[in-house]
Amino acid sequence: MTLERMLELSILNFLYDKLDQKKINVSKFNKRHSELLREFIKPYVIDNAEKSE
Repeated sequence: MTLERMLELSILNFLYDKLDQKKINVSKFNKRHSELLREFIKPYVIDNAEKSE
């Protein structure tokens, strides 16, 4: 994840509770927030699937 995308995620987290739903498309906001959060967390997810040799 690039620094710019981390910064964007941080800003979205900060603004999450402060949304003015009349001025912001909440579904787009939530979609982008989810995308960035998944990308940020991906390296930390434990994969329990069996590995083939």
